[in-house]
Amino acid sequence: MIDNFRADLIAQVNESESSREAILKKMGYHKPSATNLERLQKVLSSSTLGLEVGGYDLRYQSHEFVHELCRALELPLDECAANIARIKRQTDDDRASFKPYLWVDTDFKRENQPVFVLAALESRRYLGFPEWLLRLTPEQQLVQAQELVQEHMRETEGELLIWGTIKRYWFFYAPNRSYWLAPDGQIIAKNEGPVTNRAASPVIEAMNKALYK
Repeated sequence: MIDNFRADLIAQVNESESSREAILKKMGYHKPSATNLERLQKVLSSSTLGLEVGGYDLRYQSHEFVHELCRALELPLDECAANIARIKRQTDDDRASFKPYLWVDTDFKRENQPVFVLAALESRRYLGFPEWLLRLTPEQQLVQAQELVQEHMRETEGELLIWGTIKRYWFFYAPNRSYWLAPDGQIIAKNEGPVTNRAASPVIEAMNKALYK
């Protein structure tokens, strides 16, 4: 259902006789900026239309932005409102059932390490948070994650047993939503989607060269 609504919005924007700047003007942005255009693109690129975050650009909250986009595209507002509410409920449910965690990334590649040893030590690659963290805003959770990274680095001195030297941390704050944090806790990048095949990622490889050259 989310995909259908999002697909309809993308099609309407792409097929519209109006440019994206003109659509933004209809939404109330009298002089659309690069930031406004970037937000429109992010909303259309997001699997949840950005409704899982509380974005605000001094004009619209996330749900208001999507609603005004529907208005500018002359879509049925009652249907749009129902779709927005449905997506918001789903993202709220996902967030309520999801517990944020840190994944410790060492670019590990198995050679001759026994599988049973790796299985026994797998939990060392995950750092959880206390329940009270769930009551914080996403921004506050990120600060706590950065502090936990720094604390973990002090405790481990940057080495994670059989897994090797710690290269980075991934802070998962929602399903398939994460921040790449450096060993000192600094934010390197924001990621949407699963973090898979980490050691082989060309993005990680390129940024590693810049960070550790």
